[in-house]
Amino acid sequence: MTFLTKEGYQIISEHKIRTLEQLQLNQWPSLQTMVRDSWVLRFAEGYSKRANSIVPLYAADTGIQLDEAIAGCETLYRSQGLRSAFKMSPIAQPSELDEMLESQGYRLVDRCSVQTLALTADLKKPQLRHIVVFPLVTEEWLEHYCRLSRASLDQKGTMFRMLSNIRTQSGFFLLHDDDETVVACGIGVIVRNYIGLWDIVTDSNYRQRGFGEQLVLHLLNWGRDNGATDSFLVVVASNAPARKLYAKLGFEHVYEHWYRVKEQGC
Repeated sequence: MTFLTKEGYQIISEHKIRTLEQLQLNQWPSLQTMVRDSWVLRFAEGYSKRANSIVPLYAADTGIQLDEAIAGCETLYRSQGLRSAFKMSPIAQPSELDEMLESQGYRLVDRCSVQTLALTADLKKPQLRHIVVFPLVTEEWLEHYCRLSRASLDQKGTMFRMLSNIRTQSGFFLLHDDDETVVACGIGVIVRNYIGLWDIVTDSNYRQRGFGEQLVLHLLNWGRDNGATDSFLVVVASNAPARKLYAKLGFEHVYEHWYRVKEQGC
C-alpha cells in the first residue's frame, strides 16, 4: 500500500511510514509499555504526549469492537491520572479509527512533520567546534535542557529515567559559544542505520545566529561517523522557524502524524 502526502507530490510506502514510526517508539522510550488489542500503550507519568499515548500501529487480531477497545484504553489511562491520547499516522489501524475518535470528542492537536535526510559524503561540516557529547544522559545535560527549553523541573526525574531507557547508541550534545556559554542542546539516537534528532533547542537569547544549524550539523556528522546512513526528525508543523532551518539543511517532509486527545472527564 502507498500513500500520497498532504502536498500531493510524493508517494510514500506503508513500509516506510511503519519503519519511521517504529524508530520513534524505540528512540523515544516511555517508562512502561503494554500491548492491548495490538495497540501499543505507553506510560511515562505524563511527560510528553509521545511517551504517554496509544500507538495504533498494528491491525487488531481479535474480534473486539472498536468502541470497546477505545473505552478499555481510556480506563487504563484514567487509572494512571492521564488523559487518553492516540498518536495517529496515515497507517493507523483500523483505518476508521481517526473518524471514530473525532466522533467521540477527541480533539486533533499537534500535527507534526516527519522529515528525513540521507547522510551523503558531501554532508556539510559544522564550523563551531565548542561541542560536548555525553554517551548517556547526565544531570549536567538535563540541567541545560530544562533551562533552555523552560521545561518544568517537577518532571526532571521522569525525564532522566525516560532518557536512561534508551538502549542503543546515543549522544547528548551541548553546544557552547566562544564564551563557553551553553547556547543549544540536543539528542541523537542511532537505530537501524538511522539517527533520530530529538529535543533540539537553542537559547532564546541566541536564536537567529546560526547556533541551531551548527548543533544539527554536529548531530548529523556524529551519526554518520558512527554508522548511520540516514537521519530523521519530527517537527511540529506550525513551527515555521524550525521547518525553515531543516529545509535549509536539506530535510524533506515524508508524512504527517498527529494526536487525538480526550481531556480527563470527557
